Amino acid sequence: MTDDILTLRRQIDRCRRLASIMTDDEIRHSLETLAEEYEAKLPKRGEGFMLQDRDEPSRRRQAH
Repeated sequence: MTDDILTLRRQIDRCRRLASIMTDDEIRHSLETLAEEYEAKLPKRGEGFMLQDRDEPSRRRQAH
């Protein structure tokens, strides 16, 4: 896990934790929105790794 991803996850947790204790609805909503924006910056599942394409071995066989 990279430092950027770890930082984003910490920010998400911090926003959600603060939102859970806020009594002001507007602040709570703003913190939840901010957490969602941070989540959108996280790599999607399967991104960030050099995964082999399922079709890649068959393409190699065809190339030879």
